Amino acid sequence: MKKSEISYPPSPDNPHLTESKRYSRDFKEHAVQAASLPHVSLTDVAKNLGISDTQLKRWIIRS
Repeated sequence: MKKSEISYPPSPDNPHLTESKRYSRDFKEHAVQAASLPHVSLTDVAKNLGISDTQLKRWIIRS
C-alpha cells in the first residue's frame, strides 16, 4: 500500500477523540498499523493524523 492510499480519520475534529482528550483504542490501533506499513514514515503518519510523532511512538511501544 502506498502512502497516498492510506486513509486517515479526520482531525482535529476526530470522532475517535473522546471528551477527556484521549484517543480511542481503534484510533490508536489504526495509527500503529499505518506506521508499520513499508515505505511510510512515522512522522508522516503522525502529521496526517494530527498527533505528534512522540505520541505515536508511545503507542507503538505499548502495542
